Amino acid sequence: MFFRNKIEKLADYLTHLPILGLDISENVLRFLKFGSRRNPELEFFGEVEIPAGVLRNGEVADEEKFVYFLQNWRVREAKRIGNNISLAFSLPDKSILKIVSVPQKNSMSPKEAVRREIAAVFPGNTNDFYYDYEVLKPLEGEFDHWDAVIAAFPRNVADPFTRSLEKVGFSFFSLEPKMQAAGRAILPPVRDKKPILIVDLSKDKMGFGFFAGGSAVSVGREVLPDNLSGDISQKAEVLARLISGNIENYKQNSAHIHGAEKEINSVVLLGGGSVLPALDSHLARILRCSVTVANPKKFMPMQSSESLRFLPKNKEPIFTAAVGLAMKNWE
Repeated sequence: MFFRNKIEKLADYLTHLPILGLDISENVLRFLKFGSRRNPELEFFGEVEIPAGVLRNGEVADEEKFVYFLQNWRVREAKRIGNNISLAFSLPDKSILKIVSVPQKNSMSPKEAVRREIAAVFPGNTNDFYYDYEVLKPLEGEFDHWDAVIAAFPRNVADPFTRSLEKVGFSFFSLEPKMQAAGRAILPPVRDKKPILIVDLSKDKMGFGFFAGGSAVSVGREVLPDNLSGDISQKAEVLARLISGNIENYKQNSAHIHGAEKEINSVVLLGGGSVLPALDSHLARILRCSVTVANPKKFMPMQSSESLRFLPKNKEPIFTAAVGLAMKNWE
C-alpha cells in the first residue's frame, strides 16, 4: 500500500478513524467520507472548483491562495467533516513507478532488500523523494527473487500540498497515487491472473494504470491532442490509438507478476471524460475487448454498496479515486 510509511502520520489507534478521501486535480477538489469500518455507510460527498492559477501543471503555483481556498472550503464543510478524522489524498499525478527484481537472501527481509535497491533505481539525492513499495506476490510458482513495485513522489511537489493541509488543521494524513486509490475502489477482491487497464480521462490528459494480480505494475499519462474533436466515433479512434500504444508498457512489465496473462482484455474508464455517451462501446469495438465505465459499487460490501446509491450514476466514475481513498483503512 503506497506511501503508508513515508509521509503518513497515522498512529496505530488512528487507523480505526473514518477517513476523508480527497482527490485533488488541477481545477477541482472532490471529497467523500464513509462512516467507520464498523459502519461503512456513505456519509457525504462533494466537489468544489479550485480557482484558476492556484495549481499549475500538477503543482501548487500559489501556496497562499491554496491555503485560503482550503480554509474557506473547510469552514463551509466544518459540520460534515468534523475534527476527529484522518485524511487520505491524491494529487495531480506526478508519481514515478518502477518495478525491480531483488535476489532473495536468507539474512535480508524483502523490506531491507528493496530499500537497498532504491538508491540504484533513483540515482542522485534519494532525500528528494518520498518512497514506498509493494512486494508482488507471484500468482503461481516459487522463485529465487522478490519482485517489487517502488513508488516515488517528488518532495518539491508533495510538500506544498502537505504544508497547506496542515495549515487548515489536518494533522493526520496520507498521500498515495490516484491510480492506486482507484484500483482499491473498483478491482475485484481476489487476485486475478487477468490484467485490467484503468484509464482516467480528463479534459486534456489521459492517465493509465495497469493492474495484475491486484497490484499496479505500470502507470503512465498522455497529453490529449488539442484538436480532439469530431463526433464520438472519431474521438474514440484517437483515444484508442493512445491506449493501444501504452498497452506495450504493461507487456514489458507483466513478467514481474508471475502467472499473470499478457493480453489486456478488460479496460475500465474513469474521470470526467468517461461519461461521454457511448464512448465505452466505441472503444470496445475498436480495441476488441471489454470496456466499461467505473462502478465502485460492484465489489463493495453490501452495506457500503447500498449507501453509494446516493452517488448519482454519472458521478461514479468521477468520484472513484475519492471512494478508494476513503477506503484506505479498510485493508
